[in-house]
Amino acid sequence: PLVRADDRIGEPYFRCDPDKIVAIVETEAPDRNLPFAAPDAAAHAIAGHLIEFFTHEVARGRLPASLLPLQSGVGNIANAVLTGLVNGPF
Repeated sequence: PLVRADDRIGEPYFRCDPDKIVAIVETEAPDRNLPFAAPDAAAHAIAGHLIEFFTHEVARGRLPASLLPLQSGVGNIANAVLTGLVNGPF
């Protein structure tokens, strides 16, 4: 199982047939990091459904109360889910 942030399954790179590479584009353009907006009603609803699902799975014994290691993405929905986890029973 993966239990630490630096645990890995597989290789730290992607294997690709060189004949499939058409071009490599180098750029000096900065990343477009836009600030996240506050989670809206839809994001909170999705988070609520996920927290409800986790609660149900723990109650049924299919997940431990610690929920195992979880990995989150980034964005408004992920932020709402993480907030729900912090405020939830886990």
